[in-house]
Amino acid sequence: MSRINRAPVSPGDTVDATPLNAAYTDFAQTAALDQFNTRDSAFDLAHLKTSSTGALMLLDVREQAVGTGDILHAAPASVSSAVAGPATPSVVTGGAGSVLSYGGSGLVLPTDTVLRVYASLGVRPRYTGTPWANSAPDALGQYDVLDGGGGSTVLSLGAHFWIVQLQWDITSSALINWAPVDGAGGFQNVAVAGLYGQSLSTMRGCACVPAWNLMWTNWIDGEAPPGALLDRTIGWYGAPINYVLLNNGTRTVYGLRLVVHGIYHSYRNTNTNFAVLDVNVAGTLQYDQGNITSILFRVQ
Repeated sequence: MSRINRAPVSPGDTVDATPLNAAYTDFAQTAALDQFNTRDSAFDLAHLKTSSTGALMLLDVREQAVGTGDILHAAPASVSSAVAGPATPSVVTGGAGSVLSYGGSGLVLPTDTVLRVYASLGVRPRYTGTPWANSAPDALGQYDVLDGGGGSTVLSLGAHFWIVQLQWDITSSALINWAPVDGAGGFQNVAVAGLYGQSLSTMRGCACVPAWNLMWTNWIDGEAPPGALLDRTIGWYGAPINYVLLNNGTRTVYGLRLVVHGIYHSYRNTNTNFAVLDVNVAGTLQYDQGNITSILFRVQ
């Protein structure tokens, strides 16, 4: 705060323009002293933005492009579905990058701070034939219906999906100890009935990508005639992840990354909803450009 080093106007002094102007010559306020430049400007960007001397709210903001960086989808990367459980997560890599790194010292999350992570990945699911039927008699979510010609046809519930998952390293800057973020699992354990996966309540930091979009038309008296399958190909779109961590104890994060794995299917057992790996279906998930942004700010 500036200080005016002049004698104040004293009792008995003439109150006219000359002494008043002399008294306030050093006060560099050209606009009116009203709510627009005092009250409403009590907090501005200098208070909110991050700085080396600390900030009022924003303590750290980072951003990292990941994936191929190919906005035209000319040469996307591709991940194949697992043929045995558990699925091996495939790291999202490419020319744009693969890891948001916090450097050798990492990002310290002090008590009473919130870490928000916003991530997105451009994806497109692909498959050939009917992987839920002809070559996969044990696929989940399929059932037979009469086709009106004395035979039957196999339908899919359309509940198969891929997982795009956020991981972090909270061990060291070597970035070799990746793990699911708090509130999430790695899908590496048997969830139920010999199926790998986990409950939906432990899927924080995950985005689900539909494996296909199908419908059957021209139903007649509860029967699906041949040729009634309508396949709506899923194009490119962004799979978003929003992750929030309220930290009540100091910890350090060294890096963030995205992984892809699948194909999963919904499953319910003993009043619990699961995402379980279905190795009896086949497909690929293409991806190109993505982004990871992290924001650390105070809550008090």
